[in-house]
Amino acid sequence: MYQFSIKKQESGGYRFELDGINILTDEYTMQDGRHKLTNPSKTIAYFNLNDNIYGISNVPHNFATVEDLYDSINQQYHIFTQPGKTA
Repeated sequence: MYQFSIKKQESGGYRFELDGINILTDEYTMQDGRHKLTNPSKTIAYFNLNDNIYGISNVPHNFATVEDLYDSINQQYHIFTQPGKTA
């Protein structure tokens, strides 16, 4: 199970944080130990490197859980953070 830091936002919705990656969503439910997105198309994931923000919308992929969206952006994060790469 992923050890997300989950914070309820004052403006509504939730912020999931883990290892430099942030996910914003409006609502979720727990199902089989996973964070199931209530409205997947209203979810984004992003990370910040050297004051540059890189992110993806969940619209083209429509991942059903926070964990699946995290895995997708985590692959991109590792591309940008490989030794010798500059953002």
